[in-house]
Amino acid sequence: MTFAFALPRPTGNQHFALSRTELREWLGALPADNATEAAACLVQQLSAMNRTSLPARARIEFADLFRDRIDALLPVLEADLALATLPLSGRRREAAAATEQLLVELGYAYKSGLVALSDRFFGIGIRGRLHAALLPAMRALARRLASAYRIYAANPKTVWQELHLLFQLAARHGLAEAPLPGSVDTPSSVYRQALLLAFAVPHKLMQGDVDRILAYLARFADRTRLASPSPDAVGPGAFLIRPNRDAPGFAIARFHRAASKPDDLVLNCRPLVELLLDQIDKLEAGVPAGGIGMPPEADAPIYRDLLQRLARHWGNVATRQFGRLRTHARVELQVGLRAIWRSLRQEGQPEAAGAESSAWMVTNESPGGYALMHVSGRCEPIRVGEVVAVDTGETSHICVVRWVLSDNPEHLELGVQEFAPSATPIGLEGENASDSGPALLLPEIPALRQPSAILAPYGQVDASRDLLIAGTNARLRVRATRIVEQTLSVQMFQFCPAAG
Repeated sequence: MTFAFALPRPTGNQHFALSRTELREWLGALPADNATEAAACLVQQLSAMNRTSLPARARIEFADLFRDRIDALLPVLEADLALATLPLSGRRREAAAATEQLLVELGYAYKSGLVALSDRFFGIGIRGRLHAALLPAMRALARRLASAYRIYAANPKTVWQELHLLFQLAARHGLAEAPLPGSVDTPSSVYRQALLLAFAVPHKLMQGDVDRILAYLARFADRTRLASPSPDAVGPGAFLIRPNRDAPGFAIARFHRAASKPDDLVLNCRPLVELLLDQIDKLEAGVPAGGIGMPPEADAPIYRDLLQRLARHWGNVATRQFGRLRTHARVELQVGLRAIWRSLRQEGQPEAAGAESSAWMVTNESPGGYALMHVSGRCEPIRVGEVVAVDTGETSHICVVRWVLSDNPEHLELGVQEFAPSATPIGLEGENASDSGPALLLPEIPALRQPSAILAPYGQVDASRDLLIAGTNARLRVRATRIVEQTLSVQMFQFCPAAG
């Protein structure tokens, strides 16, 4: 059997220099207080092993020793990347590169072991060795995808093709639902969790969402069903996976005419979506998160918002309603509510303009927003859910970042949804002067039946108390009636006059 894996070329017939005992000692001596340095050392040693000649059994055993140390190291690097904004700082670029290369070399080790086994008959003894290499190889590939999602990078090339191939191999030899000793993961669970994370549209996720989703899937991904296509495998919640493509798959509801092929699979997410909706109902009814098997953070409104978005992505996947128009207009961008507020307050004062702005090109436009590409100037740290102002020179369109893509430090693209074509800077005050802060008053848009709203920093709105609006022609006392949108950065709410 031939495996179409990406593997390094051997540099000769020499054997790996370290014995098992020496490797254990070397791993134990790695720096414990510098994750990036330790990762670089591991990459160097793994690379040496992957490019020398070793028997399959020895290679897999060595890879297991490396994996134990890597499993203890990676959470430190991943937690740091989960907090990153774009463009990445130099330190975080190093951490991202170290994480990717570490997982690449670990994957090479196990895939090389599989290739060494491929010329043998897969009997009972060989089947166990196959399993010992196959599952960790799948984990390394799935972890590479998650690392790319944390920094809004594109999928690493060939990763999906190899994941599909490894799952097919596991299914062919009856290993799809088999865990390794001491583990709860199976080839099927790793595969389904990777697919579900991809179908959650990672470039639209907010900071920390990747890890929240992974924790959720570790508990509930088994509600999904993975099987061959059937006549009833259509409609919302069903995704078609084509193993010969270097892509996760697509929602069948969006491509009704897509004919299935013999090797295709369908991931049915409907049971998981039904569970999601039930969990959301219980959380909104006041049931504690722990009472329904959820982590404590599920009690927070921002977590419930994530669950609602997941239900939409995994369930009722809508087709695009509007065509997009190509354009190459140049615009400036202010990032963050406070920067926009200051810019609007200083209109007509050129000397104060645009200190925090940068030049962008509109690469795509739709009735609801824009796709933007950074062209020049300083780019402020940005993340999904951040509020931005797209300044055309005539007006400032108030938008929220819905997705981010960054293949390298010099390239950054955004997708933004427009909230309003303009805004008025106001001050929003609570009962105490210390509660005051900048906010934006968004105008009513009658044509869209959209009432006026206020955009404020996240956590400032409390429906139980009155708020004072300052900065308009009069001071108004209002009360929030409905939270329209909330992200890690801002809350947008509709309001009504408060009594008294």
